[in-house]
Amino acid sequence: MSTSITYSIKKMLAAGLGFLILSTAIQASANSTNARPCDTGAGPPDNATAPGYDERLIGICHLDDTSNRIEYKPSTIEQGVITFGVRSCSPNAGSATCDHAAPYSVRVSGPSQNNQFVLERSSWFGTQRLPISLRYTSLGVSEELLPGQFSSSSHLFPSSANGQLAPAAIEISLAPGASYSGQYYSGEFALSIDQCGSNDNSGPPPCNGNYPVTTLAEIHFSIEIWQEAEIRISGLEDMLLDATTSSLGTVEASQEFCVYGTPLETFLWWTWTYDSSLFRVTADSQNGNGSFILRGINDLEYEIEIASVDDGFSENLREGTPSNTRWRGHGDLSCANYSDENMRITIRVPQEQLESAIGNSYTDTLTLTVELE
Repeated sequence: MSTSITYSIKKMLAAGLGFLILSTAIQASANSTNARPCDTGAGPPDNATAPGYDERLIGICHLDDTSNRIEYKPSTIEQGVITFGVRSCSPNAGSATCDHAAPYSVRVSGPSQNNQFVLERSSWFGTQRLPISLRYTSLGVSEELLPGQFSSSSHLFPSSANGQLAPAAIEISLAPGASYSGQYYSGEFALSIDQCGSNDNSGPPPCNGNYPVTTLAEIHFSIEIWQEAEIRISGLEDMLLDATTSSLGTVEASQEFCVYGTPLETFLWWTWTYDSSLFRVTADSQNGNGSFILRGINDLEYEIEIASVDDGFSENLREGTPSNTRWRGHGDLSCANYSDENMRITIRVPQEQLESAIGNSYTDTLTLTVELE
């Protein structure tokens, strides 16, 4: 709709009023304030010039003043969906029913940069921005929205007749090239609807100038994408230690594995830096109780060493006891597809234990647990 005056003229025509009382029509509300968000838009008032009449035409159900908190999904750009209902309708003159489905265009305003929606967070590094995309979908029509601009009037969003709510959704995705770093980003947004878009007088009914149509004053909602501090271990495989009687001595085997930690802001050397979370490791032996035990005909004790691949910091663990050392997690969930694993485990069976063996096969199940510090 181009201006409120154009709208007021249309309301007078719909109510059968004459042009001479234009000033009376202007006194009525120029748009809907979403005072009736979830009903059917039924009258009263039935007179198009009466206060509150516009509230019948548009209602947005379960979006106004909502806080929409979405957990960050690192494996996909699609982050979440906000669902709500939309009533966009237009009554016949004097009708107590909001008879006709009124198609509409939609606009969302909010924080943006370079014509791209963003979510923001404040940190010691200043304001950080996460570019996102917002796509509006309803009754089979979908369009990616641009900040502060109405959607295309060439394919308006359909609605339902008789004041029924039509399902609608705002789909939230990371913009191409967006990089998530941090625990949360948020933004305050406003949504507005324009019945018939720019086709107030040139479209099919009710967009032909003979029925009342209106706009929706902005309603507000917030979006927050957040990530819990997380630690995750992966990449461990079964290990085989082979000892021969001809060369008894300490036997050991090692393998590298991945520990991911959520990137966080860290105060290090009097400087705020951005690094992965710290963690401790606990090793539990299925056969042990304070010691790591290989079980066969008799029991053999063994040792566990955990070390960082990057800096070499290591510790011999005690069974069932968290490490004293804190290591730093990798910033990638799979340590660059396991090509950059950051931790190493070494298992040793001392010579004196091997010399006491009377069987040929000994086994244990070792469980490693990582905990955020």
